[in-house]
Amino acid sequence: MARSNTTRRSAILEAFAEEFEKIDGGDGYKSDLSGAVSTRMKFWDEVESFPALHMSAGTETREYWGAGQKWRYLIINVGYEI
Repeated sequence: MARSNTTRRSAILEAFAEEFEKIDGGDGYKSDLSGAVSTRMKFWDEVESFPALHMSAGTETREYWGAGQKWRYLIINVGYEI
């Protein structure tokens, strides 16, 4: 069974990937990222086509505010190769 925080972190990366996939070279963008987005970081020798965008979930910090409230901050590492 997957941990709920890990599942949420994966869902956040997937949501970003879906939005980046919409960049198709139109609307003022100069690159077409459709099909070039990955939700894990890759080594240079793993990149097969360019441009390529890779993401991974980094560290997460929490602030506890009392009364059961907390804020979570997630760092997302992004690599982009042209």
